Amino acid sequence: MTFWDFVSFFAIIKLDKNMTKIDLEKYQKIYPSLPEEIKKILDDPKFGEEIFNFCEEQKISQYAGEIVDELFLVLTGFLPPEDFRQKINSILPPEKAKTVFYFIFRTILYPILPAIEKLYAIKIEFKSTLPSSTEISKPKVTDKYREPIE
Repeated sequence: MTFWDFVSFFAIIKLDKNMTKIDLEKYQKIYPSLPEEIKKILDDPKFGEEIFNFCEEQKISQYAGEIVDELFLVLTGFLPPEDFRQKINSILPPEKAKTVFYFIFRTILYPILPAIEKLYAIKIEFKSTLPSSTEISKPKVTDKYREPIE
């Protein structure tokens, strides 16, 4: 099933807790105003398949439809990127939410980050959880069999 098969099958997308809906007609009106990078991703037939396949690998295929819906809302300007992670956390079990979010961010969102920033008129800062190279120090190991390095 391609992404467009999925969208045309479910012509109504859930937007928020108030059950506001967007139909295919409204989407077609919004589409021309989207940045080209986002249009390219939405037009790619493998876009939805990548997420469905990843969800199957993670054994969470029952959540794939909801994840694609939420990502679709981010890409079309209805769900701010800050709220996307919270939505993923509310959809998935906690141990899988982080894995899925990082997969989506790494493969789909990060390559088009400037387009998303333009769409939402915000600046997204990526905070790495890895320590900087200055914080990493070599462990001091004393070994009576090694010669000192001068």
